[in-house]
Amino acid sequence: MEHFIARQPILDTKGQVYAYELLFRSGLHNYFDCPDQDRAAASVIADSTLLFGLNEMTGNAKAFINCTGNVLTSDYISVLPKETAVIEILEHVLPTDEIIGACQRLKSQGYTLALDDFVYKPEFEPFLELADIVKVDVL
Repeated sequence: MEHFIARQPILDTKGQVYAYELLFRSGLHNYFDCPDQDRAAASVIADSTLLFGLNEMTGNAKAFINCTGNVLTSDYISVLPKETAVIEILEHVLPTDEIIGACQRLKSQGYTLALDDFVYKPEFEPFLELADIVKVDVL
């Protein structure tokens, strides 16, 4: 069975690579076509740590890992090194009590939290209180 992960650079204000976002791919084509986002997120976590090696994929830069609500509340994230992994909360994840509790636990364990494709809405303020990084699409 073949495994694929794409990496997309995240640049700092000087245009230098700050990190890479690791993205699920089911084949050589460069787009997401998996109907099960939980499986895709779990696959990136497993493959990037167990098959490919996180530092090998990022050149020792930080790795942003997309996480669904179910992945946030599972134990999958515990295999990621907190020093280099950035837990990226996808834009469709709602800040329920369970999700906020999971994020608080991850923060207390030393993980960095990022909000993906963030668009402000008052109901997302609990995430803003926990997030270390807020990613916005500048296009």
